[in-house]
Amino acid sequence: MAHLPGPSGVDSLKTMAVSRLMLDNFDHIKAYWVMLGKRLAQVALHYGANDIDGTITKGGELSESYSVESNNEVRMSKAELIALIEDAGFQAVERDTVYNRVQRSSISLA
Repeated sequence: MAHLPGPSGVDSLKTMAVSRLMLDNFDHIKAYWVMLGKRLAQVALHYGANDIDGTITKGGELSESYSVESNNEVRMSKAELIALIEDAGFQAVERDTVYNRVQRSSISLA
């Protein structure tokens, strides 16, 4: 199966939309930016996703290795993640692993 192409961006967005409609007992649908790329993850917020995932913290810097956008390690700063979400028209909120609000991200930019 490794020789088969992965899903297109349109296929990924359709999956998000159908997931939101059909999985009504799921509170959260994640857009994994490492797999989708930063811009498609941003668009996925308009297709039913309500969480951008792939944000592993290393010393305050959000990072993940080998994103779809590059063969090299790709990092995203907290400010970049917040901008990505807010540029899509949403409010960025920091959460813990069980979706409790930790701190409003706009406050944590200082």
